[in-house]
Amino acid sequence: MSVTIAIVGNHDYCETNGLSRKFNEDCACFYEGVADPNCPFCAGKGAVQMTEYPFELNICSDNFKTLWNSLALPFDWCGSIDSRLVLSALRCFDEALVERSTEQSGGNGKCLWFDAGISPERAKRYIDSLTVIANEANRREELICWNG
Repeated sequence: MSVTIAIVGNHDYCETNGLSRKFNEDCACFYEGVADPNCPFCAGKGAVQMTEYPFELNICSDNFKTLWNSLALPFDWCGSIDSRLVLSALRCFDEALVERSTEQSGGNGKCLWFDAGISPERAKRYIDSLTVIANEANRREELICWNG
């Protein structure tokens, strides 16, 4: 499961202001150069059109929980928050608080399970992205929202 952090109304705002980017990506049905002609996503074309929106951060649910708790922000799997609270939490935040090591955490005999962890580089990317989102949300006077 993953969680997307964004600005309320971000898709509409980006579409209206020409900030979204459309691109083609191979469909999941496309294998060894052949697409499933009955695929409901690409109708046998082998590619689907995707849209990328700025001011969004998608992270795995465990990493979201760690990030949000380390910022001392109210945690829930779905919600919204005033951007000023996020900016305040980010001002005095130590990235080392969000770091978690990557380690093997178990298995079922067929495959191993790993904890994705949060490296210092990933922690910096999360904080940098969240800072951009919070500043833009503050500029637009919109809430930051997330859903898992």
